[in-house]
Amino acid sequence: MANITNEKDSWKCSVQPCEKFDKVHSKPITTGVQGIVGRVKGTERWEIQGFSFLKANFKTAEDCRAWLDSHLKGEIQTLLDFKAWNEYRRRAMNAFLQVAEVTNHGSE
Repeated sequence: MANITNEKDSWKCSVQPCEKFDKVHSKPITTGVQGIVGRVKGTERWEIQGFSFLKANFKTAEDCRAWLDSHLKGEIQTLLDFKAWNEYRRRAMNAFLQVAEVTNHGSE
């Protein structure tokens, strides 16, 4: 299950365990948001490991959940609009499902 953790200057949301990857780096997505991608051990495949949110831009874990919900739902809508299925969208779908568990878990 994805988890949002409170770090010193940021919130971290992991959607997959770090142990799955042999190399990890971050990529800027938008102001205050970094996507963390990792190369799956033993392969050349890169997948989303998680996200990092600067506290200067995202005051609460709920702000992070809202951004994830909005951003990843947009990816799902693109998939439905174009009726395309590729590896990138499969990974986005997997990340969305993991984040949905965080969102649902937080409302219980």
